[in-house]
Amino acid sequence: MAMKIWFTNSRTKKLFSSKNNLAKKYGDEMAKKIWQRIADLKACATFRVAYSIPGRLHPLTGSGDGKFAMDLVHPCRLILEPSNEPLPHIDDKKTQLDYDQIDEITIVGVIDYHRK
Repeated sequence: MAMKIWFTNSRTKKLFSSKNNLAKKYGDEMAKKIWQRIADLKACATFRVAYSIPGRLHPLTGSGDGKFAMDLVHPCRLILEPSNEPLPHIDDKKTQLDYDQIDEITIVGVIDYHRK
């Protein structure tokens, strides 16, 4: 089974569905890296597997709580979020996601979240 990839809106889908569109917006090097990250994510069966692919998948905190980031060309990150409905949790208080059950993500965009 492959990870299902969604996008926040039709504009984001159009941008991330074309390597040429990505290159126009971010340049060739960044477009290549984004394209590879998305291909790697699609090949994962679950979110847990995504932790083992290149890109250093990691959760965000604060205003990014609930979202995750992957390294691109420094200092930019690919931002995504689990999107199974409902989101599976491993505890009754719903404080921890069950990464083994998540097989759908939404691509939010590319940001440099280190900038203020």
